[in-house]
Amino acid sequence: MVIIESFGPVWPVVFMVTGALLATAAVWGRWAVGAHIVGIFGWMFYGVSIISGSVLSEPPAPIAFGVVAIGIAGIHFGMTRAHQEVGG
Repeated sequence: MVIIESFGPVWPVVFMVTGALLATAAVWGRWAVGAHIVGIFGWMFYGVSIISGSVLSEPPAPIAFGVVAIGIAGIHFGMTRAHQEVGG
């Protein structure tokens, strides 16, 4: 996490882009699958970063929010499947 955060405001940018794409897809009614795919990658990147940082720290830190973030990525995956079935 520290290495990624040293590049700059990575997490605010990732989540602002994801939110903007999801909001745009909801308003326009198009590109919902693509917006959710971006959401999958953003939340998985965040979750894996938290878990790997927690495992590599001494003593190991809690990984609860990393697991929650990966669960949110799973929700986005489910939404891509739902939008594909209805043709969105």
